[in-house]
Amino acid sequence: VTCWNMANSDDSTNESLPSLADDAMRQHHVYSGGRMQAFSDAIFAIMATVMVLPLKLNEHEVDQVYSGQVTVYQLLIDSYPKILMYGFIFSITLQTWFNHLRVFRIVSKADDTIIRLNLFCLLCTGFLPYTASIAVAYKAYPLAIALVCINTMIIWLTLAVILAYGLCRQRLLHSHMKSLVNQSATKFGLFLILLIIPLFCVLAIAFSFLDYRVGWAFFAPIGIISIITRLTFKLIQRCRGRPIDRETNNLLKSFADKERTEFFTDGVFSIVATLIVVNLVTEGAPSPSKHPLNETEDAIEFYQFYVRESSNMSAYFTSFIILGLLWFVHHSLFQFIQKMSGIMTLLNSSGLVFVGIIPFGSQLLENFVSFGSKADTASKDEAIRMVTAVLFLASITYVLIYCVARFNMKELLIKRKSGQTNLLMKLLVFPVISFVTYWCTFTSSHEFDRILMFNLLVWLAPVIFVGINILSSICLRMEKSLHRKTKGIAGSYGAV
Repeated sequence: VTCWNMANSDDSTNESLPSLADDAMRQHHVYSGGRMQAFSDAIFAIMATVMVLPLKLNEHEVDQVYSGQVTVYQLLIDSYPKILMYGFIFSITLQTWFNHLRVFRIVSKADDTIIRLNLFCLLCTGFLPYTASIAVAYKAYPLAIALVCINTMIIWLTLAVILAYGLCRQRLLHSHMKSLVNQSATKFGLFLILLIIPLFCVLAIAFSFLDYRVGWAFFAPIGIISIITRLTFKLIQRCRGRPIDRETNNLLKSFADKERTEFFTDGVFSIVATLIVVNLVTEGAPSPSKHPLNETEDAIEFYQFYVRESSNMSAYFTSFIILGLLWFVHHSLFQFIQKMSGIMTLLNSSGLVFVGIIPFGSQLLENFVSFGSKADTASKDEAIRMVTAVLFLASITYVLIYCVARFNMKELLIKRKSGQTNLLMKLLVFPVISFVTYWCTFTSSHEFDRILMFNLLVWLAPVIFVGINILSSICLRMEKSLHRKTKGIAGSYGAV
């Protein structure tokens, strides 16, 4: 009992300092920023993928596809404004998220004022898809351009206010910022990156009243402007004989922490995986008749409705299988990732852009190749090629992330002796499936073979992943048994 009391007393004295520090922080209403950042990542993920909804084929387009009146290219041309709007809003939201990362990489803690400012920033971010969609729809109107520019200005100026407020209060800053040697250069670089976009927004508003094309030229490439600004700042500092140290360079880079990257990616996958349920509607379903003699007619009407909706149900299951397994590959990859670099963050974000298009491609494909569809063979081949191309681009980014991490293995990868081969096989499943299916659309002469191969490869993908795990476990057991036998033989020779 005495030893137990002494151990408890030692523990209490060791924990007294952190508890006192926590009490002091609570007195100033200072909290950890982890939950606030996770909430922000969820909002950014929703705003980045919410424009997937307009990509859904409406009833008129489905009837045209089913009757063979339109081709894939005609549908893509008609859907070009929607796809452009999706990519435009995704890029703006992504750049806002990158700067949110920059700011809260320095302001690691939050008080009530920081939380209120962050909520205001998220409020304006939630309004961004609306203003951007108006700007794309009415791209020749200066007021539409001014609306999205003012919205973007408010978001970035709010981030600058959060940064300025945090820099004035040392208790909110991260320890890396406190230990920096050249803090003035870091602050100047951060404010330069945050304030250059509002400046370009003002120029876009001013020139849009003269010519809307010049206004778009100032506003559209805001992602490139941020990168150019950071590189220009580094060049200026080098010319002045004050090169940026490594810590300052890391704070200015647009890379995400591993945890926040996982939060953002999980948010995008979960939103896209649940938005595909929107395609399953009960509108147009026959209402059952109350008369008992009409049961046969009700059954026939229900069967006809089920045949019409079978393509949407098949698209739902196909999309969910693809998205779920892509998330599984991403999850397996990030078990080996230790840190994220700027290129890896950019590749991960590029893959998420194509992940958002997968439900649209699956719905398009299932309507073209559904039972009873009158679309010609060329249109069906084009639909298969589009879906496989999107799937290839979404999955090959994970292979590239792994290659970048392997190039700088000491800093970016977790040191593990086993599991690398298993991970590499998982990473190559979907690129191989999509490439083989795409190639078969040019080589196979039978339409049924191409459609059957695509469906088989998609539905057999879970079996392939299970087979990879079984094969890896068998190889691991064989390696362990061989190692034991080798160790036993070496021990017997030593005894002799």
